Amino acid sequence: MVFVNYALYSTIYTISTIAIVMSCDGVEESGKKIVKTCFLYQEVLEKPWLKQDLILFAKFTKQLAPKFSAAGFFQINQSVLSTLFSAVITYLIIILQFNMTL
Repeated sequence: MVFVNYALYSTIYTISTIAIVMSCDGVEESGKKIVKTCFLYQEVLEKPWLKQDLILFAKFTKQLAPKFSAAGFFQINQSVLSTLFSAVITYLIIILQFNMTL
């Protein structure tokens, strides 16, 4: 019963971590798409004042692009998942090796 509780907790924790990281990465990608779309649309527009507004908006959104970090220590994106899982697997291997020697 205790193992089931630990397994359930670990599964819920892992799924929620993946969901948060993927959401943060999705917001960052959406910010990049907005900038790219503004630059593409300003090329096909004929009104100069609208082109200028789109260029200003693109520059503004590029400077204030959404970025998520963990208290300023590192950026939260998809590379965090591989780093996190590799650290967890490394610690699990070390724990298993200690248990095998005891």
